[in-house]
Amino acid sequence: MFCFPASRSALGGLFRLIIPLVMTALLSAENAPAWVTDVRAAVREELAAEALPLTHPQPAVDIESTYEPALGRMQGTMRIALFNDSAEAWPDIGFVLYANNAASYHGSSLTIGKTRVDGQVVEHRMVEDGRGVLLPLAHPLAPGSWVECELDFVTLVPEGGGRAGLLSRDHEAHHLYSWLPEPAIRRGNWRFPAIPVMSDPSFVRACDYRWRLHLPEKFMLVAGGLEARQADGSWLVRAPRTRNLVAWLSDQPVQIMSLTPASGPTVRVAFLGKYTIQAAFCLSAARDTFAIASEAFGAYPRRSFDIVFTTFSESVGGMEASGLTFIHQPMLKEINWRARDPLTDEDVPLMHTVIHEALHSWWYDQVGNDTGDEPWLDESLTEWSSLYVYERMRNREVMKAMFSTSIGALPMIARSLVPLNSVGDKMNEMQFGILIYHRGPLLYEALRAEVGDEIFFTALRSWYRTHAGEVVTRSDWDATFLSLLPENRRADFAHSWIDGTDDPVPASLDQILPEGDAEEIRSKMQKKKKPVPKQEVPTEAKSKEETP
Repeated sequence: MFCFPASRSALGGLFRLIIPLVMTALLSAENAPAWVTDVRAAVREELAAEALPLTHPQPAVDIESTYEPALGRMQGTMRIALFNDSAEAWPDIGFVLYANNAASYHGSSLTIGKTRVDGQVVEHRMVEDGRGVLLPLAHPLAPGSWVECELDFVTLVPEGGGRAGLLSRDHEAHHLYSWLPEPAIRRGNWRFPAIPVMSDPSFVRACDYRWRLHLPEKFMLVAGGLEARQADGSWLVRAPRTRNLVAWLSDQPVQIMSLTPASGPTVRVAFLGKYTIQAAFCLSAARDTFAIASEAFGAYPRRSFDIVFTTFSESVGGMEASGLTFIHQPMLKEINWRARDPLTDEDVPLMHTVIHEALHSWWYDQVGNDTGDEPWLDESLTEWSSLYVYERMRNREVMKAMFSTSIGALPMIARSLVPLNSVGDKMNEMQFGILIYHRGPLLYEALRAEVGDEIFFTALRSWYRTHAGEVVTRSDWDATFLSLLPENRRADFAHSWIDGTDDPVPASLDQILPEGDAEEIRSKMQKKKKPVPKQEVPTEAKSKEETP
């Protein structure tokens, strides 16, 4: 087990860091709207005792909504208190409406009704083809100040369509993902990304959510957070530190299995059908993942985590969300649970998918990023973390073998290499998959090999502790990870792994992969790169082609 004991001086430095942050949060909280205290108290039941203190107070959100399953219609009001934690005044307030993103959502819509700022009705403005909405402010919101907004909204959840099966409904279930206005990120201006299907709809601010949902009595609700049916028949969901508030509804006989370890979150699996053995495999894999990741990176911040099995309409294995992940249900049918080791089954990667999506609880949910412009920041680290979990669950040789199998796909894009840090919609599906999920994770293993485990894992814990609840950029990554290397080594490392394409199989892979595998991949890359010789066309055929 990796354990890095802290010295007294290190602990003193940690307290000197934490105390100012706590004082800032307390002073800021004094100026928040009064109802924010109620929301914080409500969601605290789901917040783990070990959850890290955050640098800035997060927005608080209170939602009251009614869902009509027969129509796929969600109508509600969202009240949100936002804190300006930037260094510039905000002229207005932006919200992302991913349900209107025609690039990857089909048939869904999110309509904004009346809007209010600090209790006063305002005229909102739709922008970016309906992907965003702006609420005007009477006066710019100064840094360190709060503002209260209210939005009435109606979301239509289509049959089929949606986004790869998300934000859609069928005869079995209703999937609510991107169903509400979400607070936008401001970088110069408010950002309302037109994300492709391959990137994730998660470039939004994390919030503390309290949501009351009115739903027909026969429906079951599973949500990211703590959900409970109330005396009046409604559901109350409490979700702290949440990037995306999602839910799954069904009026079918839902099976739920749960596992509560001595430490760490309670893990639940929700599914339709008779898959108790497969569900038990998923529960144990998720439980061990949370234990390993909490020790290696920092504590998981909530008391629960849900796995919901559903059927995607695209070739998607899983889709992460805060406190919940959706997994492709057909894998439950296909997994060979009698195999020698279902955990490493390459034919049906059910266990791998569960592990990967659970680890997004650290890289995406807590440490966020622009998943359209910089998908490598969360996906590649999440996949490296998945393989690290395999190292801990099995051994290092299993991890190395999985790395070798993974990077073996690289020759498939030998003639169309692009840098790892390419924007999501500038890559095709094969480039995205191989670079982000196969080559990208090796970046972290190469860095680990250069600096050693103690320095590397200390950096990972710092990355999590410093940026939890925030969104990061490449410059943040450089400050945490690239800075671990000697100054004269940084440019070459970044070029080999992130910015360039001329060194697809760096020399460091000879030490990381099983002996000879890196050289074999280099050879395949060179063969694939060679141009295909043009076939000489016979003279007779040429003359026929030239005949008018």
